[in-house]
Amino acid sequence: MSHSAMAFVDLIEKDRMGLFQILQAVLLAIPLTMVGSQNFMQIFSAATPEHHCRPATNISSGTSGSTPINLTKELLRVFIPTAKHQKFESCLRFTSPQWHLLGTNTTWSTGDLGIDTEACHNGWEYDQSVFSSTIVTQWDLVCNRKSWKEFAQSIYMAGVLVGAFGFGALADRFGRRTILLWCFLQIGALGVAAAFSPNFSTYCVFRFLSGMGVAGFIINDISLSVEWTPTKFRALVLSSASWCASLSQIVLAGLAYGIRDWHWLQIAISLPYLLFFLWTWWLPESARWHMMNNKPELALRDLLRVARINGKVLGDHINLETLKAEIQKGTSGGSARPTPLDLFRTPAMCRITCCLTLVWQTGVGFTNMMMRLGAVVAPLVLLVKYYIIFLPTIIFGVVPIFFGLSVLFLPETLNVCLPDSIIQVENRATSNLILNKDGNEVILKKTQF
Repeated sequence: MSHSAMAFVDLIEKDRMGLFQILQAVLLAIPLTMVGSQNFMQIFSAATPEHHCRPATNISSGTSGSTPINLTKELLRVFIPTAKHQKFESCLRFTSPQWHLLGTNTTWSTGDLGIDTEACHNGWEYDQSVFSSTIVTQWDLVCNRKSWKEFAQSIYMAGVLVGAFGFGALADRFGRRTILLWCFLQIGALGVAAAFSPNFSTYCVFRFLSGMGVAGFIINDISLSVEWTPTKFRALVLSSASWCASLSQIVLAGLAYGIRDWHWLQIAISLPYLLFFLWTWWLPESARWHMMNNKPELALRDLLRVARINGKVLGDHINLETLKAEIQKGTSGGSARPTPLDLFRTPAMCRITCCLTLVWQTGVGFTNMMMRLGAVVAPLVLLVKYYIIFLPTIIFGVVPIFFGLSVLFLPETLNVCLPDSIIQVENRATSNLILNKDGNEVILKKTQF
């Protein structure tokens, strides 16, 4: 390996985490504690409380507000049929008041009396003892529109799918930090806007755009952190990021317990991203990205800054000339600008679809896109439970086992430097050479499956 190339690798592949890497890992891990709030918010914001048709006659003692379901139970029997366990029907009402039922102590279902019923033409009344407001109660997503809330989640996950691929490719072109900043701003602004949506369609549009931002945030947050982290500590950093992402589900549960109105819950999980946007300004762009985009001056500037924070001094062999020489070596014989098609352009790339530094975000975005495609379909799979109640469980159990077998065909990455170009991937595939944690070429022993 040339001295110039070794010089750049030497700066990143240190034996320990410096102060900068630690601060960056913490600052980029904190936003992950909120990611679950966006992904799983609809568990609470789209909760469906007990409900029944709003009677044609106002029975709320002259008030124009909603009628609490537990305060007018006896009187409601005149207008609403009861089903099993004496619960009111959710989607039917009597075509005319049945005053003869008032004061009776019937234990059977009034739906079996043969009295004419009709659909809810005047809307619904909802039990507000658990949630004061949800998108279901806001836009009456019940009865023949009960599948709309699953549709809303699929729309959000479709945004995540588009954002994973789109922002992944954009990050390779404009930088990880730039796209990360944009995604924080997009999630914060449009997330708050969703809370003030005048109708369900507008809400879905804002959620779609928020989903795009969440996908871009996740892949660029992790990648920016990893590209400044020495190889031997990447597993620790990624594990910490995963831990924070898991913690986000607990954060969401706590917020939802204290905030029972979906508007305020939506605002509470969106505003923090504006704070994340502000402190991310402090973080530098990935030096690897600068190198791969022929910007040695910016790479050297950020390397000097990181070295200063870590209390180090760059050696004389790290200068603008050596960085330019490494760029020249890395781009010789390569394409001028990577595209998503580069992930499948060569046999080795097609086989492993490796996430490179050169097309790192494109690769991460593509794999995230495929993962989110499943998330788009998942809410729709739940709809089949209305036909075969156990079918969703079978689908969710069998599919991961089947596709999990593809892991057997992936190369080992333990203590291995990321390749910097597609050419390196092809060379490794043909000569079995890899870069170890010190940046030296070693022979890779193949394992037969």
